[in-house]
Amino acid sequence: MRPHAAEPTQRLFFALWPSAEEQHALAQAAEKAARHSGGRAIPEDKLHLTLVFLGSVAQRRLPELSQIAGACAAQLASEAALLVTFTRLEHWA
Repeated sequence: MRPHAAEPTQRLFFALWPSAEEQHALAQAAEKAARHSGGRAIPEDKLHLTLVFLGSVAQRRLPELSQIAGACAAQLASEAALLVTFTRLEHWA
């Protein structure tokens, strides 16, 4: 459902936030890639893994989305640990 034109919106996404140690390791890899590609790395404290980008969402839907996110997080917490492995680093010009 698209928000009405005058309705306040926020750009939202669901993401996994690595621990500080994991962010540091990712930042080290990104810094090296940025130097070789001519790009710039994202600040370490901003590194995350986007699962889904929702786009512009009406602010009135934030409570609903927060409830959905909480239910998903609770379900994941009750299951085996999630393991994410990066096998390559790429960049787009």
